[in-house]
This record gives sequence, C-alpha cells and structure tokens, in this order.
Amino acid sequence: MKRLISFIPIYLLLIAANCSGAYTPSKKILESNKMNFPDLEKRAHASFSYQLSSLFTDAYSDHFVLKSNATTKSINDLNIFFSIETFDRNDIETIRFLNETDQSDLELIHDYYIGMRQSSLAYNTLSLRKKLKGKSTFPGYIQHVIGKNKYETKSMIYMISTVEIDGAYHVFQLIGPKDNMGYFHDDFLKILNSIEK
Repeated sequence: MKRLISFIPIYLLLIAANCSGAYTPSKKILESNKMNFPDLEKRAHASFSYQLSSLFTDAYSDHFVLKSNATTKSINDLNIFFSIETFDRNDIETIRFLNETDQSDLELIHDYYIGMRQSSLAYNTLSLRKKLKGKSTFPGYIQHVIGKNKYETKSMIYMISTVEIDGAYHVFQLIGPKDNMGYFHDDFLKILNSIEK
C-alpha cells in the first residue's frame, strides 16, 4: 500500500507534464498575433474559395443561419461564429414575390437578410449599408447589426456581407460578442477580399 501511495505524486507529475502546453486558448493565440486571425487556410464553398483562420472549426450549431445547407464554422472558446449561405434564383423569386420591390437582386438579398437578422433580435442597432471596396472584384454590400437574441447573454455584433458571384448571392456572417468584435472588422474584410473563383 505504501508503495502505491509513493507512486501517486509521480503519476500526478507525469499527467501534469503531458497536459501542459497541449492546449493554447484561442484568446492567447489572437493576442500573440496582435488580435488578427492567424494561419489563414484556403477553404471552399459552392463555386469559390476563400481564406479563413485555422482557429475556425466546423460548427455543429446552425441557430445563426437561415439556410440548411450553410457552411458554418466557429471558434468555440471565444463564442465567434462564421457562416456562408447561398441564395439562388428560386430564393430571389420567392423573396421578391413576398416583398414586391424593384431593388436589384443583390440589394434584395442583402436587405432581406438584414431584416431577418434584426427580427431575430430583441433589441438591435444597425449600421449604414456600404458597398464592398478593396481588392474584391465581386460586387457586394457590408453592414453590421448589434443586438442580443435568446441564445446570447451579451450583445453580439453580426458582421454581414452579401456578395454576388456568378449570378448567385452569398451571405457571409462573422458573429461574436460585442466587446471583442471591434478587433475583427479588418479580418472580415480580408476574408471577403480573399474570395476567388
């Protein structure tokens, strides 16, 4: 029995040695990278590719998207979500029929998505809609919605961009707690600017 008890501290020391350094929280990784998403990897959705940080893994929750076939990713320990949803001609015709508007398809999808996002939040504020600028060769809009829904205890920022690629409309979202997301607007623009066919 004494022999067994004398080995317990050694086992505990070995377990601690094996566990130390095995996991680095995402927050520490971001801080060491000046609050920018590190290690961009090429990912694919529909007919295009884009760059996204290796910190994002498959998200098994889809409460933050409208379409069942969306690409959803997350950084779980920071409560940050990323998604891409594709709206095709059938979606556009349905939305146009319901809204009876003469907006362009791009404006229609963007405004529809923003409206749906706002209706999912108890309280929200909305930024102005802006055209995408920069390296992106695809037409699009970007807008932010700040608010809280039944899944969150804190206010969240929803960075939303709608981009037209080959006649289809893709809605990109980067979502996270309001106090962190100010750092990631430029990262969201980098994702959008990395789109390639």
